[in-house]
Parts: sequence; structure tokens; C-alpha cells
Amino acid sequence: MEHRSERLWQQLQIAVVFIFVVIQTSQAVDDIYSPGRYDVVVQDVSGSGNWFPNFKCRDSPGSPKPAGTSPANRLLISAPNASGTYPVIQLHHGFTLRIDFYSQLLEHLATYGYIVVAPQAMDLVNINPNAKDEIAQAADTLDWYPNNLEAKLAEIFPNLDVKPDLEKVILAGHSRGGKVAFGLATGVCKSVLSFAGIVGLDPVDGGQPYQQTQPPILPNKPFGLDLPFPTLIVGSGLGKWCAPAGVNHDAFFNNSAPLAYHFVAPEYGHMDFLDDKLNGPFQYVLIADHTCWNGPSRGPFRTFTGGIMVAFLDSILFNNGEFLDRALMNIPDAAPVKLDTPQVTKFISEYAVA
Repeated sequence: MEHRSERLWQQLQIAVVFIFVVIQTSQAVDDIYSPGRYDVVVQDVSGSGNWFPNFKCRDSPGSPKPAGTSPANRLLISAPNASGTYPVIQLHHGFTLRIDFYSQLLEHLATYGYIVVAPQAMDLVNINPNAKDEIAQAADTLDWYPNNLEAKLAEIFPNLDVKPDLEKVILAGHSRGGKVAFGLATGVCKSVLSFAGIVGLDPVDGGQPYQQTQPPILPNKPFGLDLPFPTLIVGSGLGKWCAPAGVNHDAFFNNSAPLAYHFVAPEYGHMDFLDDKLNGPFQYVLIADHTCWNGPSRGPFRTFTGGIMVAFLDSILFNNGEFLDRALMNIPDAAPVKLDTPQVTKFISEYAVA
């Protein structure tokens, strides 16, 4: 009897240790939804004021911008406040929005060791349904990096050695900004840089259901977006008023070739990627706050978006798939929002799985 009690006690101890390890592992993995280990600086960089249609859309790569050149348009740069060489994310804002509205998302990404550059594009003064000029501007910003981004970072961090890794450039975009990012990825306008991955945040290829605006990005066939690097699509369940069926996140994922991931939060909306409180001209805040159906608050979905982007980038850039694997398991309470079943399009024998 005594031996049996001793065995039970040993088994109980093992079980307690196992539960403790599981809890600690879960907490470590789920920390992608909390800020990372780096302090961050967010810097507003003035541009030269070059607006559309002054950008040249090249069908072949041109040359980098000369050293000492100002960026064509205003940039918001978020970077770790520590010496090191970091991948670069170029994030494009949504239709008539302001880059300032994304500062919390930019900060979250930078705390994990990423330099995030958000260029200001179209505003209410120069609305154009055709996105080609915006794609050309986005390529122009990328062409500015090789001879100028490191120098600009040296100005921002005079006592540190903060460098961009231009071998690891990620495209990202929200709403129409997703169209711009995929326009770069598919070569509508060429840049001197190559890309390592792309992220679409509720991307939109038009303003009408199943009707694309110019230039059309979606080929409207399975795996038609056959990009040479992985894709992450994050969608909102309430976003269909501003991201209509046929041109929204579902269409982008269904058109994406391997390797592609798709996460959808059914209870959140198209503008829930933005900051909790928006600062800027009244008309822009009005558009951001009142034109789309949204969830109860922005924080949880924006936090999930930052975390899943980190998981995706850690996987494709650093071969650390732990975070992404857990997210794909869709474990209850692992993410700060309820998710539909995640989707993934894989390689070779699983090529048709979506």
C-alpha cells in the first residue's frame, strides 16, 4: 500500500511538472501578442513633396536613388532602439488613410526586431481610382533604401549602429495598400530590391463586388498569384462593406500559390488594424472611424495582427515556426481574438489544399 501511495505521489509530481511546462511554453509562445524585447523609436521623416503623377512606373528595375536624396514623400519609421541589423517591412496604408493611424502596429512589429517604414501615399486631395501611381511611388520608396535608409537611421540613432537588412524586405499593406503591395510583388512597377514575403491586411482589389479597379491585381484563378515568396493574408469577418466579396481577403488567399496562410477574425472589421485613438485632420479620422463596420474595440485585432505577422516573419526569415504552428492549431485562448479555422496552401503533394 505504501509503495502504491509512493508511485501515485511520483505520478502526481510528474503531472504537475508537465502542466507547468505546458503553461510556461504556451505563455512563451503566446507572448508574440505582447510587446517584444526591444524599446522602439518612431520617427516622422519629411519627404520632398513629390506627388502623382511624377513617379515613373518601370517595367524593369532602374537604379537606386543617389545618396543624400530625400524620400519623395513623408515616411513614418519605427525601429528598435538597439544596435543591430534588422529586416525591413514596408507597410502601405489604406484608402485615403494616414500613416499616423498605424503607429501602434508599427511599434509592435519593431519591438520584435524589425524596421518598419510606412510611406504616406494618396490623400483626399489626389484621389484616383487607378492605383498605378501609388504602386510607382511605393517602388520609388524602395529604390530610396539602398543609398539612404541606413544614413537616415544613423540620424535617428546617432549613438547606435542600426542597419537595415535589404536582403530581407517584406511588403505589407492594408485595404488598398494591400493592392499596392501585391502590385509591387507581381511586378506592375519594378523596384531595384527583391522581396522575402508579403502580408495583406484585409486587402482590396476594387470597390465593387467582383469588379477590380485598375490595375487589376487578382488573376481570378487558383494559385494565380504565383509569387516566389510566402504570403500571409489577415481578414476581417465584418469588413465586407469596405472589402467586398470577390476582391477581398478571401479572393487574395484563393488566388495565392504556396506557401500561403489565411487568418480571419469573424467579429472584427476593416479598420480594426488602426490605433485605438486616431490623431489627424478631422476628415481623415471621420473616414477611418465611421465608414466601415468594426468590432467592439480595435486593440485585440490589432494585437493579433502584430503577433501573427511576427510569427509569419520569424518562420520564413529565421526558420522559427513555433509561433506560427501554434497559431495554425487555433488553440482556444491562444490568440486575443476568436478566429475562423486558419487556412494554409502548401507545396507539392498538398498544392491543391486550401
